[in-house]
Amino acid sequence: MIVNVTGPNGGQPYSKQVANKISGGATIMATRLGIGHLPVTYTIKIGRALDKSPTDYKDARGICSLTKKNNKYFAEIFIMREDKISAMIHTLAHEMVHIKQFIKDGLCLSKSTFRDSVWHPAEGQCPYRNSPWEEEAYTKEPFLANHYLRYCTMYMVK
Repeated sequence: MIVNVTGPNGGQPYSKQVANKISGGATIMATRLGIGHLPVTYTIKIGRALDKSPTDYKDARGICSLTKKNNKYFAEIFIMREDKISAMIHTLAHEMVHIKQFIKDGLCLSKSTFRDSVWHPAEGQCPYRNSPWEEEAYTKEPFLANHYLRYCTMYMVK
């Protein structure tokens, strides 16, 4: 596993301390999610603006994607820069659940497939928020984030 934390355009992150915490979080969370042993290169960008052109993402604090090439995975995660590192850790946790879903659960957003099923929103359901992959990510996010934050406290990760 390789983790690179950068600024929004691939340059230096705004804070080395924040970058180290985000990098450590990705490592601990990947292990907790059962994907820490896989050949994944993570590029995590931290910035002030998130492309919110799709209206479904108007309240998004992060976004991610995954590609596979020659049996290696390449994950890209964008995290909205926030005043509190704990908020950014929660966003990272949410996006890490999606990375796990792409790898292990067959999540394909363009086809709305997840765990060998195609999902269609029922009448009145939000196609984004009510999808099974978002529900899982929102459910696991606080547990995963708090697991890492407790780890930081126990081992004094700065």
